Amino acid sequence: MKYSTAGKRPPANSPGGHSESGMVTGEVAIGSLVLALVTAFALALGHIAVAYLEANDTARMAARMAALGEGDDAIKAAVERSFPGASVSVVSGADTVEAVVHAPRKGFSGRLGIDVHASVTAAVEPGVGGEAEAGRDAETGNGAKDVGDIGAGGEAP
Repeated sequence: MKYSTAGKRPPANSPGGHSESGMVTGEVAIGSLVLALVTAFALALGHIAVAYLEANDTARMAARMAALGEGDDAIKAAVERSFPGASVSVVSGADTVEAVVHAPRKGFSGRLGIDVHASVTAAVEPGVGGEAEAGRDAETGNGAKDVGDIGAGGEAP
């Protein structure tokens, strides 16, 4: 009696057969490695984004303080309280101030060598700095400031 081989695969060790044992294990191992790398990359980007947001908030605070006429020591102390380890530089112009905050190199951004910094420019508040601080009126050149008329109850007419 003859055996029918219809619908049957040849054994793995036969000349026409091949073995697929272990293929699923290899695919799972490679898939897990790719998933781990994508997760690590996403965490690194998240860490860098958070560092940038902290630096931006701190730069905004420093620019606002400089626009209000705060001194460098007060600004640096506030930056240290707000974002420990960060450095700040403030550049004052005629009508604007710019604060640049550099985040400390730590975590993923430090290991990858990525420099995270934020820059914010703010308008100098009226009456702060330059001519206004010295009490000089630009049109008349005298020390009087043109405040305007104030009506009864402290309201402008």
